[in-house]
Amino acid sequence: METEIGEVDHQGKPVTGLDVGVKTLAVLSDGTAFENPRAFYRLEKLLTRAQRQMARKQKGSKRGQKARLRVQHIHKRIADLRANATHRVSSYVTKNYAGVAIEDLNVAGMLKNHHLAKSMTDANFQELHRQLKYKGQWYGCEVRQVDMFFPSSKLCSVCGRINDNLTLADREWVCECGAHHNRDVNAAINLAKRCWPGVDGHCSLRVKRSKAPDEARTTFVGRSKKGDLPNLAILSGLVNQVP
Repeated sequence: METEIGEVDHQGKPVTGLDVGVKTLAVLSDGTAFENPRAFYRLEKLLTRAQRQMARKQKGSKRGQKARLRVQHIHKRIADLRANATHRVSSYVTKNYAGVAIEDLNVAGMLKNHHLAKSMTDANFQELHRQLKYKGQWYGCEVRQVDMFFPSSKLCSVCGRINDNLTLADREWVCECGAHHNRDVNAAINLAKRCWPGVDGHCSLRVKRSKAPDEARTTFVGRSKKGDLPNLAILSGLVNQVP
């Protein structure tokens, strides 16, 4: 069965940066946020109870089959919640923006952290990136990817200073220049600036497309070098100055 996908006109539409996270699934550089459904955490107790009940049933019995089907149903529910969340984000971004900048994540390395492994798996980052890439080709949204060593969260999007003292627990921070940052929004802004250095504000993050919508591509931005920072300008409406 073939389904025709309608073309989306991205002429004059803005580009954006997308930062993924555990608490909030995705945050765009214009402040748009998508909540993480935390599917496994929501149904973990129910799944544990169903698995325990299944283990107590005699194998091959009708009650055992019913218990097994209940466990399968819960697993499917978890998968459906994850898929729904990633499809909502990827469809919204690729249909409403001419381009999106994402970060190349070392998911395998992150999973070695046993404190975050369960949350990382539940968030489904790799699937989200995969959907952005193929839907970008469908709808003509250019997907650009920044290398994993770029300090998107620690880099001040106003002055360019790097905050080496920033930890995972710091959701907001104030730079020495006086700019107050939301960690996720600041990271998304830096990703957008890294891929489109000429941007000068959230109202002018726009690109002119010379290619047909079906010619969108995924571009990989090279590895960061020391002192190699994007053009840093204040994005009005996204960065609040602290008096």
